[in-house]
Amino acid sequence: MTTTAWQHCQPGRLLLHAVIFLAFTCHWFALATMPGASNAKFYTIYWNSSNPIFRIDNTDNIIDVNRNNVKFEYDQVDLICPVYSPGTRDEEIEKYIIYNVSKDEYETCRITNPNPRIIAV
Repeated sequence: MTTTAWQHCQPGRLLLHAVIFLAFTCHWFALATMPGASNAKFYTIYWNSSNPIFRIDNTDNIIDVNRNNVKFEYDQVDLICPVYSPGTRDEEIEKYIIYNVSKDEYETCRITNPNPRIIAV
């Protein structure tokens, strides 16, 4: 007859192992979720003309995503698009198309891909 390792443990010792494991898990979770434990940043951008970052005279509107992040750590940008009530006239509705562009297209502010990938409308 074979027995497993846990069958040889006394009940008190098994409980001690469980408590140590639980304490280690809680400690690891607390460290992983502490502020400063991650370089990932979260941004919220209201994507409409009333947002000052879109003013022509505002040149301080660069969000440098994923800067100084470690491998597999990504920043998050939430884009909040305008919502209009039913019956709003077309002339009053802001419409934007957000494209996924290459680094070169981004740096030259020009879309060269004949079929650019649309992220949001």
